[in-house]
Amino acid sequence: MIFKMISVTDSKPIKENLEMRKRIILLSAFGLLAIAFTACRKKNTEINYQNPVNSVQNLNLLQHTICEFTATYYRAIHDQKLRTTHDSYMDGCYLTLDTTGTADTLFMDYGTGSMVRNRWLKGLIVVTIEGGIDQTGSTASFDFRSFTCDQNNKNIISSDNCTVTLIDKTLTSESYEQTITNFDSREDTLNPNWAAMSGTLMYELKLTGIPPLNTVEDTISVSMTATYSDYQNRTLSSSTTRPAKLSKACSYLSFGESEIQITLPEPSAGTLYCNKKTNSCEVKFEFNMGDHLFKFEQEWMVK
Repeated sequence: MIFKMISVTDSKPIKENLEMRKRIILLSAFGLLAIAFTACRKKNTEINYQNPVNSVQNLNLLQHTICEFTATYYRAIHDQKLRTTHDSYMDGCYLTLDTTGTADTLFMDYGTGSMVRNRWLKGLIVVTIEGGIDQTGSTASFDFRSFTCDQNNKNIISSDNCTVTLIDKTLTSESYEQTITNFDSREDTLNPNWAAMSGTLMYELKLTGIPPLNTVEDTISVSMTATYSDYQNRTLSSSTTRPAKLSKACSYLSFGESEIQITLPEPSAGTLYCNKKTNSCEVKFEFNMGDHLFKFEQEWMVK
């Protein structure tokens, strides 16, 4: 039997190799942990894009609902039949004007409901007009007695304040400012989804005919500055950079552009574009958020 003698100097490289292997294994383990931690961190800080898209969709629902009945109000107070006989009918709404009190009162009664362009509207709105319908500075206050929208997913409408003020008037145009506080749309359910907004809307009307029996031209220009909140604790603000157009024949705003600043749940910003087509009544919108472009069709339900 032959024995090989190993000197002390011969064992040193072996020990160094073992130490090196241990270090490599430890460094590899730390590297894998770092990668895993970075991946988890990235995943946890990613933006849930469904939240801002749903918030913008809800804001659209609120703005469209406001413009729907407000545009009918503008056309009603310029309606020749209503001004002469104190009753009329338009946009699925039975109109009655009472001028016997200190303030004029307009009853906008949608009755048991009907399809108005592309929305199902039902119930009663009472408008109290102080200062005279045709006078600059006059103010109309809206009281939503039993107003609801949309048949399949019934939305109950309420507001702490909704007033319209005539701020400028010429023979061929009028400008109105609308102030909204906690304008709320919520489902008619036990635990409703809800969304609310507060802010200011500006309307520009073109008129034809001889005052006071002049009529509103087909298209109304609309711009808005507003804040928004909803049942999911999502909040944002909106500011119009290009006024939208509202046609008498269509419930959908078009050509408008707004800057959106989202504060909760994740801070972000984007640009909302209304329907860009010139000759179609469509419910299509685009929301550009950074490098992401979301195209969606408006749904008349709070999401």
